[in-house]
Amino acid sequence: FFLLSRFLVGIVTKKVFKKIGLKTETLIVEIGENIKSLKSLARIKKKIVYGALLVINDIIFLVIAFYLSYYIRFHTGAIAERTSYYFIEANYIFYSVIFILSAIFILSLFRLYSWDYIYRGSGYYSRIFKSVIINIIVIIMAGYLIDLFTFSRKWILLLFLISSFLLFLSRFVIEVVTKKVLKRLDMLSKTIIVGIGENAKRIEDSLKKNPFEGYRAVGCVDDTSRVFK
Repeated sequence: FFLLSRFLVGIVTKKVFKKIGLKTETLIVEIGENIKSLKSLARIKKKIVYGALLVINDIIFLVIAFYLSYYIRFHTGAIAERTSYYFIEANYIFYSVIFILSAIFILSLFRLYSWDYIYRGSGYYSRIFKSVIINIIVIIMAGYLIDLFTFSRKWILLLFLISSFLLFLSRFVIEVVTKKVLKRLDMLSKTIIVGIGENAKRIEDSLKKNPFEGYRAVGCVDDTSRVFK
């Protein structure tokens, strides 16, 4: 989205500038130029862009999960059911907004949009799972507090399973793609490890296994200022 938006804005701006007689040499338009601009961003800006992309990803797949579970519950197979008791369309649309907003808020509380707190060991995916569970509880509580209609328990179960699956799958794909992009574009910060020996080796191995940290160890330095590559 970042690259596409800059590409489209660049094209439109370039045409407008040409039409009114302004210079266009400094405009960033081509895909290659956009990739270079992304590489040249400050580290904090890269984190913000990445976090924004994760938010967009989660919103898209949460919307898909909500309406897919709704469709399966009320419009397919033996469990399909449409009665006036559920007031289906209006109420479920209303709760879809609550579901998505609360999910984004809870995921942010678990620091799942912060570059510095994601992709660190097995705790990453367990935090996603906990976030989904808490969000489902929020939806159930909202149903009781607002008291507009009675929830379908099958729909709640489907919502939990589908949203968990889609979030896990999408985040896994993003993790794999990000790892390849960081390596291919050489967007890792070159880093010197202060110290040598086993501890330095463990740190170096950790940075190699987790490129999402944003660092690439290029060598070690000891207390005599000698550098080892």
